[in-house]
Amino acid sequence: MRDPPPVSLPSKRPSASSLAVAREKLAQVRQRGGSVTNEDDAWKKIKMIEDEKLADRVRNEKLVERCWDVWKQGFDWIATTSDQVADARDNVTLRLCMHRWKLRAAESQQLQDRIVRLANQRVLQSIFKAWKAKARERAQARWRASMRAKMKTVRDKREHKLLMNAFGIWSERYRARLADQHYVMTLLVRFYSRWRHRLGHLEHLDDYAQSFLRTLDNGVLERRWFYWKHAVQLQMAEHMVVRNVALRLKSQVLDIWRRRLENNHVADLQHQSFLKRRSILGWKKARHRLEFMNEKAIMHVSLKDERLLKAKYSLMRIRYFGRRLEVIAGQRGLVDAWNLWKDQLQAAKAREAIAVAHSLQTNSVLAVSALEKWRNVYLSHQNAQSFADQRYDSVVQAKLLFAWRIKLREKYKLMRRARALFNHLVLRSAWGRMRESLAEKRRVNKLKLVEARKVQRVFVVWREMACRMQNMRRVQAVVRLAILERALRKWTDRTIEVKNRELQIVLDRKSTLLQRTYNKWKWARGRHIEEVSLLESYNLVKREEDIRKIFHRWLAAARTTRHRRITLERREAEMQLSIVAVAWGRWREQFKNRQLQPIEYDVILQRQHNTLYHVFMLWQSKAQTLPAIRFNARRVKTAHWKIWLQALPRALQHKEAKEIDRRRMLTKSLRHWSEAYRTKIALKAVARARYMRLPTAIKHVPARSTVASRPTIPAPATRSVFPRRRTNTEDQSSVGSEDEERFTEPSRWRQHSRPRSVRSEISSPRRPQPIPVTRASSPARSTFAPRSVIFPPRPSSSTAGDDGRAPTSLLHELRQLQMRGKSPSERSRTREPP
Repeated sequence: MRDPPPVSLPSKRPSASSLAVAREKLAQVRQRGGSVTNEDDAWKKIKMIEDEKLADRVRNEKLVERCWDVWKQGFDWIATTSDQVADARDNVTLRLCMHRWKLRAAESQQLQDRIVRLANQRVLQSIFKAWKAKARERAQARWRASMRAKMKTVRDKREHKLLMNAFGIWSERYRARLADQHYVMTLLVRFYSRWRHRLGHLEHLDDYAQSFLRTLDNGVLERRWFYWKHAVQLQMAEHMVVRNVALRLKSQVLDIWRRRLENNHVADLQHQSFLKRRSILGWKKARHRLEFMNEKAIMHVSLKDERLLKAKYSLMRIRYFGRRLEVIAGQRGLVDAWNLWKDQLQAAKAREAIAVAHSLQTNSVLAVSALEKWRNVYLSHQNAQSFADQRYDSVVQAKLLFAWRIKLREKYKLMRRARALFNHLVLRSAWGRMRESLAEKRRVNKLKLVEARKVQRVFVVWREMACRMQNMRRVQAVVRLAILERALRKWTDRTIEVKNRELQIVLDRKSTLLQRTYNKWKWARGRHIEEVSLLESYNLVKREEDIRKIFHRWLAAARTTRHRRITLERREAEMQLSIVAVAWGRWREQFKNRQLQPIEYDVILQRQHNTLYHVFMLWQSKAQTLPAIRFNARRVKTAHWKIWLQALPRALQHKEAKEIDRRRMLTKSLRHWSEAYRTKIALKAVARARYMRLPTAIKHVPARSTVASRPTIPAPATRSVFPRRRTNTEDQSSVGSEDEERFTEPSRWRQHSRPRSVRSEISSPRRPQPIPVTRASSPARSTFAPRSVIFPPRPSSSTAGDDGRAPTSLLHELRQLQMRGKSPSERSRTREPP
């Protein structure tokens, strides 16, 4: 707030108007007769008047200062109250905005938490499903690896067992062959000893024996070689139990034969034939068992390979049909989407046709507004559609790329698995073949070594026994031929029977296995067809459900986006409104400060006017005016007081009119008072001049005062900050008609016509209160009390000139007083008359 302008203090010297009035009155007195007055008394009275003026001026200054303090306190209180109310309003508005923002933020946070929770659950479910699938695949892989390891272990154990069994059989056969050779050697020795004893008796048969021996040696070698080769071939096919039985039977038969050899050669031959028959039967059974086990092992390996291949083939078929099903489903989805798009396009065209037909009605305001609204909605939908298309294209590209990468990864995995499986199969087959070839080579080498050793032994034994066996072979030839013929006949019949039975069993087994395999394939094919149909149905249902879920998800996302956009726009509008409100509050405060500045000046002027009016009231209370003037003033004041009392309920509405009326009344009253005051001063000066010795006036001076009345103070151009209601024309007219008839107020009416304080002049429009009829006393307002003012006596040299000369005339003294009241610049401009 700006500081108030300094109040100009009145000059201690008499003004030009008072001097002019004094001169006029002196001139009139001189014209009347020129009576001699006392000059000292006149100057004392003038000094007394000047002292009274000075006292009034000092009192007015004190009153102005006190009124200014009161007004300043009231204005500070109003400004503080306004600031507190504005701060409270801003705090309430800010609290409401913060409360609404917190509620909306909590709702959005809850929505975000729910969305995040649902997304986490879905991601967790998908990850858990993928983990379950991978765990299932790992379990299957571990199971396959464990089964392969177990099968390999079983195969290795079986091969090791077969090798051990074959080695046992071979060792037992070898020991049995050694026993047979020993038995043959001992038998030959016995026969040779007997032959030597009977050789002398059979000398005539020497030639026949030699011829027979030559033929017998060739046949024995051939038969021995055949038996040895056949025994070597059968070494790997005999069983442990048969070998033990054969050895036990052989030992028993050999014991019996040794005991009864000399007594019953025929029983020995029968025993040998029976032993051979039993041995052949056991060998056939063992061979049959070994062949069956070998075929079973081969069949098991082939079945395992076939099962693996069938499983791989079934997996490949399932994946192939799955891909075909996905392609078919994608094509169907494209056809459905194309049909749906066509339907939507037709519907849009129909709506556009309706809109075009409706837009042709240019005379309808509703049609124009609807068309504008439809255009705005269409543009928003078009933008949303373009955004959705871009989003859909990006999502579809990402999904297709992700699916392609998954399929490519699966294909790479299948290729690696197939390559690994193929390498494993090739390696296993090559390893088996290598092992077989190595075992065959080892057997061939061992066989060669055994054959070489055996040939060497046989050749050595044959050379030693050739001489002793020449005569014995001749005897054994007939017996062996007969035994061989019978054994060959029985063996041939039995072999044919066993072969027929073996072929029949093989055929039955193959037919049963083929029938069982066909039934399993038929059942697997039916189950596969059923699974494929179920998979197609499930894919169709799942595709429809996925399309529905995606559509609802997109719709929810679009609604959420639209709601978020609307919420953001509303928040932005509220924020802008709050910013505008704050700026408006600041501007309003500055505007109030600017508007209150002229009011402050008005208040200062009004205070000066009030001071003048109070001085006028004091003067009127002391003055002895005519009763008619007092009666007229009382009547005018009473009439206006009644009017004011009648208009009191609408005082706040007519405040502007009252202020204007008050200014006019004060202006006119001050003018009347100033005229009356000048008249009274002139009369007093004339009365004092009668007692002074002043020269009489030569020229006639008119008695009318030429001093112009003080102009009225115009109303401030700026409008007051506090709104005032307009007054009725009737009140204004009544007030204007009675303004000219107002006069000074009598002394007893003085207490009711005092000017109001600043706080009553500047009233706040927020709390309108009726103005009371009678005002109570306030310590801030000053009340008039008649008291004697003691002034120091003025020096007598104040009326003299600067050079100490005596006063020549009253006019000269008055001019000097006038010059003293002016500034040095005004003195230089003013010329004194000679």
